Amino acid sequence: MSDAAALQAAYDQLVEGFVLPLLEGGSPSVTRPLAPGCMSHFAAASSASPEADRRIFDVLYRGASSHAPLGTIAWPSRGLVAMAAALHDLLFLTDPALDRLFARGARPIIREWTWRWIELIELPATRGEALARHVLLSRARKLRRRDVVVRNWAYTYRFFGRRVPANVVALPRLRFVRQEESLRPFGELFESERDPGLAKLGLRELMGELAERSPMTTLLEVAARPEFRFSTATLSVLSDRALRGAVARALAEDEWRAAANLARASADPTLASAPALMAIAIQLLLELHLTSALAGEAEPPRSATSDASVLRYLAILVASLDDDRAARELGVLTDTHRLVLQRRAERYRASLPPPLLDEVRAQLASALAYEPRFLPS
Repeated sequence: MSDAAALQAAYDQLVEGFVLPLLEGGSPSVTRPLAPGCMSHFAAASSASPEADRRIFDVLYRGASSHAPLGTIAWPSRGLVAMAAALHDLLFLTDPALDRLFARGARPIIREWTWRWIELIELPATRGEALARHVLLSRARKLRRRDVVVRNWAYTYRFFGRRVPANVVALPRLRFVRQEESLRPFGELFESERDPGLAKLGLRELMGELAERSPMTTLLEVAARPEFRFSTATLSVLSDRALRGAVARALAEDEWRAAANLARASADPTLASAPALMAIAIQLLLELHLTSALAGEAEPPRSATSDASVLRYLAILVASLDDDRAARELGVLTDTHRLVLQRRAERYRASLPPPLLDEVRAQLASALAYEPRFLPS
């Protein structure tokens, strides 16, 4: 087989054997690791199965459009293919067969390949790309590996992530065959008591790096991420009004935890030194205020109102309504929406320490010079 034919076969396996069943809830096939040198071919390749491409597009589009309006998405794209290849190799690394004496040396090499695939994933350039990456990563996180242990009167066999051969379970009564089956979530595969060498590879950290290449995923999980910090990738996504609205609607379901983490991140001195980027962060916080208020807000827990980050979140709303330029932007809202925001601001104004309010007012004044429209239309 020529090099070109081998590369095409690897691409078809990635598309038809891995990506398609991953997205449709089947059992992805992981045959052999993919070297990042394949990217030069993969970037220009077309699948041998137009039907597989159509079905992949359909799942990605439906999943992406559930978050925000879309014209279309690009499948395949360089970013999505690299993300799929990284997921493929990451899953390959969890194969217990690699713990054999003569296979262990392959693990560091495959880990390096996975990292290089991740490095090939650039910032999403379109709304569709940002949302499609989130769909792909979300489906990967739902993966479960089927582990089967088969015992008979003489032997014990383990088939982790593999089909059980028919001859192993033949004549079950005569050979006293028993099967034990378990489903292991994708994340749990990165560490194993039976395979201590797996933990040394740092696969959880590698998965974290891969997740950072899907900024929509990062943003939608803010409520559970106290360590969240705004990045070029997340701020780029938030500069899209439709994506920012989608994030605000999702975070409104757990407003006060999300607000604390976002406001804490907005106080980062690095962000404060870049007013144009600060403006985007403030827009999200204000949109979260409006979305939560219109949804019939729940009162914050008593502990939340003593949290410095929650107080900063509230101060951003009060400061915006107190600023003449920001207040003029309320003209884009209906009277009902303006009233809802004003009532929310007055409810919490008295609980805000004056030094904090002054700090946020200065922050807002600096950011206003770079972005005139703060409140969502």
